[in-house]
Amino acid sequence: MQMTYLDSVSGNSRVSAEGASVLFDTPAQSKARAQAVMAMNERRLDSVFAGKGFHLARELEFAYQAVIEQKYAELKGLTLIPKDTEVPAGATTYKITSEDSTGSARYHRGEGMTVPRVGVTRDEEHRPVRHIINGFELNVFELKSSDFASTNIRAKFQRTAQRAMMEFLNEKVWLGSDQDDVYGILNYPYCPKMASTVEISEASTSTNEEILAELNRIARTQYVNTEEVFSPDTMCMPTRQYEFISQTQMNFAGTVQTIKEAFLRDNGHITSVESVPFLRGKGPNGEDVILCIKKNDSNAAANVVPEDFSMLPAEANGFSIFVPCYMSHGGVRMWYPLNNLIVYSPAV
Repeated sequence: MQMTYLDSVSGNSRVSAEGASVLFDTPAQSKARAQAVMAMNERRLDSVFAGKGFHLARELEFAYQAVIEQKYAELKGLTLIPKDTEVPAGATTYKITSEDSTGSARYHRGEGMTVPRVGVTRDEEHRPVRHIINGFELNVFELKSSDFASTNIRAKFQRTAQRAMMEFLNEKVWLGSDQDDVYGILNYPYCPKMASTVEISEASTSTNEEILAELNRIARTQYVNTEEVFSPDTMCMPTRQYEFISQTQMNFAGTVQTIKEAFLRDNGHITSVESVPFLRGKGPNGEDVILCIKKNDSNAAANVVPEDFSMLPAEANGFSIFVPCYMSHGGVRMWYPLNNLIVYSPAV
């Protein structure tokens, strides 16, 4: 068997008796290699850079398990106005039928007099059902990464799509859409409206007593105008006005109460006052809106929702998937709109 080895002194190759020689490194290359090996073998503990330490940077970092999520305003149009699900999914319109009675009576004054006639009439109103849509898109690799990290990204996109749809619905509950022929509270054609000239704020030229008197006037308006047939029980106003009447104190014969407390004690019709930020500046000329409603009474006002938030099966397109989302909305309906009152108040 042939063996070849390097002469450690001369740097030349040597061979065993059974074969020819093979040239290895030159003397210079051999020397460089040897010096590198010696440097590695002679390395001492005190030659290591002391600043590195033992622990890696992220090993000493504490990570909170909680993830900070964005906070959003309450959608009060969806909580103050009851939801009506009586219209079935798939209906493109719905019909509201109303009846009215007419006629009078008089004393009988002998034969030949004209007998008054009474009558009953019916009317129909047809309202459309609209569809609210959005969706979200993910790719296969994002979903695999989410599975690896246990972040459930698809559920987060679903919640985001649903929140966006609910915000849109909340806006339409208040404002409706003239372009889409959808009624909301503030554009409902048969809901009574009035204007107030009293500013409810610290900068108001009216006294606290005048502000309280104006609130009482608003509260009894529908009760008086409908001859005690209809009356709201809840007053909604923008946050600034609400905070003002909730914090401003008045003295009543030695008893200190806020404007709100005095109002609820004395007005006889409104039993609760709600803060609704959305009502700020929503009048036709930028006025703030004070709304009196019959709360939780679907006969006074209801939000028609034939079908709640729904997701269709995912649609694949290459490595991406798209999830369409939708819901159905028929706007706001009021069977007895005289229970409600819209008041345009000076903007604060």
